[in-house]
Amino acid sequence: MLKVAVVGYPNVGKSSLINRLTGSREAVVHERPGVTRDRKELDCEWNGRRFTLIDTGGVDFEDQDPLAGSIREQARAGIADAEVADAAQSDYNERWIKFNTTPLAAAPYVDGNEERTES
Repeated sequence: MLKVAVVGYPNVGKSSLINRLTGSREAVVHERPGVTRDRKELDCEWNGRRFTLIDTGGVDFEDQDPLAGSIREQARAGIADAEVADAAQSDYNERWIKFNTTPLAAAPYVDGNEERTES
């Protein structure tokens, strides 16, 4: 089954997107950044196609805390395990391109009619 890693900065709506697509509440959502620390795989069916979504913690390239480093490594492992990575954010830079080892699909978070662009 196709695996899609959902990656991005902290608190851009990765887990909310996954819950929306899976029709569940299995991905933990909280207003405080850093709640998702490891990765979680959830099965999804969309328009008759089945695939697995990999929820990852928010990647903060500037944070030197060991926990932030562990979150980055978990996100990188999720990307390595996936055939496609979905960057759920609105800005992309060379750091993300170097961080990512699989094809990258850009999908800014959209909630209703407004696009959420904070990072």
